[in-house]
Amino acid sequence: MNRMWSVTRNRETIFPDLVFKHHNRFANQVPYYYERDWKEETIEGGDILVLNKETLIIGVTQRTTLKAIEKFSERLFNDPESSYSKVIALDLPKSRAFMHLDTVFTNIDYDKFIAHPLIFDCIDEFKIYEVSKQGTKEVKKTLIELLSDAVGREVQIIRCGGNDVVGASREQWNDGTNVVALRPAKVIAYERNWITIDLLRKAGVEVLTIASSELSRGRGDPRCMTMPLWREDLQEIKR
Repeated sequence: MNRMWSVTRNRETIFPDLVFKHHNRFANQVPYYYERDWKEETIEGGDILVLNKETLIIGVTQRTTLKAIEKFSERLFNDPESSYSKVIALDLPKSRAFMHLDTVFTNIDYDKFIAHPLIFDCIDEFKIYEVSKQGTKEVKKTLIELLSDAVGREVQIIRCGGNDVVGASREQWNDGTNVVALRPAKVIAYERNWITIDLLRKAGVEVLTIASSELSRGRGDPRCMTMPLWREDLQEIKR
């Protein structure tokens, strides 16, 4: 149960915290991997991506710290019900444009990802960490190498806005990377990001579009407004 980074939002989890701790339907039945009263560090859901049942990708951003990721990971790895053994932490610029990981990078299939070009064009400027039970270490592999190792095949990166500098900046600002996957290779996206949508479809991804003239004013795309409570196992879908 995280404590949000900004003063205007850090009270948002008070009510869920009370419900999960004291309601007779949830009390002592919901694993806590993070506590609201860990005030010195913060972690937010927009920085967390589920790569597979063994690996998470978490952004070290303006709103999520590496220490918070380490505290979260320690509890996650020690939960006997958890299958996770590794977290890939991407240390991104601490700016509004990189507010959350999912505003610049999202997984959309087993081996397909959509990303703002800066993620890969300037990746040498970012640090990448691997967090496990053995501790935290900086890794020198490229992000593509790490992703390929984790999924067991070569991955494909779809550039938000394509190779056009203006288009990439515009569609990233309009949350072009912030799509939500309904299942592997089937996503919901804002209709205004037509360059990115075209690239996704050419890559074999089914794209369902929604109007965005009003929703986008609040900053956030379908993924920001969605919280999957239950998903089928990816391997079950694959078979």
